[in-house]
Amino acid sequence: MKLPKWAAAVLIASLLLNAKTALDLMAMKNQIQSLQNNVNSISHSVQNTVSSSMYRIDEMLEKEARLVNEFEYEYMEHKDKRVDYLLSIKPKVYNQDEKLFFLLKAGKDSPQLIPAETADGVTFTAKVNLSIFDTADLDLVIDDGKSKKTEKLESIYPIAEKFAAQIEARPLGGSMRFGSEGIVMSHGFELVQHFRSEGNAPALKEAVLNIELNSNLIDTIPMEWKDSPEYGRYHIMFSNYKIPCKVGDSIVIYATAKDDRGFNYKCHMDGWTVEEGGRIGRAPDNFEYGKVEIY
Repeated sequence: MKLPKWAAAVLIASLLLNAKTALDLMAMKNQIQSLQNNVNSISHSVQNTVSSSMYRIDEMLEKEARLVNEFEYEYMEHKDKRVDYLLSIKPKVYNQDEKLFFLLKAGKDSPQLIPAETADGVTFTAKVNLSIFDTADLDLVIDDGKSKKTEKLESIYPIAEKFAAQIEARPLGGSMRFGSEGIVMSHGFELVQHFRSEGNAPALKEAVLNIELNSNLIDTIPMEWKDSPEYGRYHIMFSNYKIPCKVGDSIVIYATAKDDRGFNYKCHMDGWTVEEGGRIGRAPDNFEYGKVEIY
């Protein structure tokens, strides 16, 4: 049936009106979404500003409450694997009836209370002697005879590496297989000492390769020294070396060394676990490839 002209015009107008309404609704939705994004952005900005302001206020209050203006420590002398440090501190406020101490907690030793001395009532100093292998935690203690105030200062970290040889443990790779006799390997290992430019580093005297099976030492083999202008190295190369083991066993290989200044080293070379099917897989738990321990 053919629609009258006026009906067709009304229908077209209605369709156009619906389309316009849909477009207006879409535009309004976009505006609302944009407004929501702006509100969220402003909210985040306000939160960040407030958080930053609160942090600065907390920081200022913490600084104001501190007992110390300045603290520093200075390396003085090293001898027999121990080092002297000069501790220096400037308290924020000092009264003449107060006594100042450094509370030292180092290694496995019991905490020590070390008196601080002053010549001017401004800077207080004390000397401490520490093992180069220990971390030392320091606190300030102010005692007025009736009460004590304390404040955590800093930690002094071990500096053994400053005086010991610079060593790198290098497994050189090779081949290995698991069979009825255990692991048979043709493998190389070396312990490299990098020479320092200042030329006053200790020199390695000897190195031994150690093989452990399930944490039990089963073999020690001396390593051969070879040097060059840039570095020296202790080296060993195995050919068809047999490690008697079975599925589930763990093997760890490490080198031990000594230098001409009394330092000892344990250098983690390589490690494996024999898995099901005779696969030579991951290293044992807690094994750290290339780690060098100084003692």
